Amino acid sequence: MQTNKGSLDLGESLETQSSAPTALAEGETRWIGNWEVRNFHGYYQSREGGTGPWKFHISSFDSSSTGQCGYCSLVLAGGGRLDVPIDARDQIMVLGVRYGRKNWAH
Repeated sequence: MQTNKGSLDLGESLETQSSAPTALAEGETRWIGNWEVRNFHGYYQSREGGTGPWKFHISSFDSSSTGQCGYCSLVLAGGGRLDVPIDARDQIMVLGVRYGRKNWAH
């Protein structure tokens, strides 16, 4: 795994530009301030201070509420969003694996 310092291109305009490539390659890890970020099979994940569980980033939820099954949108490492299922116990399904609240942030 390669580690670089730089910024993540989420397809949005950035006020500052780095000379390093902005897109994260699959499996690549970078530091942005105090946050370690990575491309996990195309999904953007981060963790503060480089410790603790990696967290997927949920950008939005459908109209279901806690205790109901539905969908949420995860931020992708190359920009954009992808809807994934979320169950009645607030577990998201990513690549066939369920992740609870300790593994996602909104």
